[in-house]
Amino acid sequence: MKIKLLLFGLLFLTFTTCLSAKFNRFEGKYKVDLLNKVGNPSHIIIKDTEQVYIYFFQDYSQAHYPNKIFSVYISNSTKIVTKITKTTSRLDLDEFVKVNF
Repeated sequence: MKIKLLLFGLLFLTFTTCLSAKFNRFEGKYKVDLLNKVGNPSHIIIKDTEQVYIYFFQDYSQAHYPNKIFSVYISNSTKIVTKITKTTSRLDLDEFVKVNF
């Protein structure tokens, strides 16, 4: 049982590392490139000067690891990704949006 849990933890760590690398390479690129490669976001927040795309990856395992949330900030004028933040949280998507935005 411990070996399965350790193996799952290792696979989950590899998965999150790949996600981080995938998202970080879009900083400075156009929004269209991001949508073509990653897909539609889980939630979109529209502000005056920017849009925030929220990508939410929930953990469904029995280990209950924190959820991975990527916030991608896109300029309204240039449509270029300006900033990407990665957050780990035990909140679900709606709670996270209420608390942080």
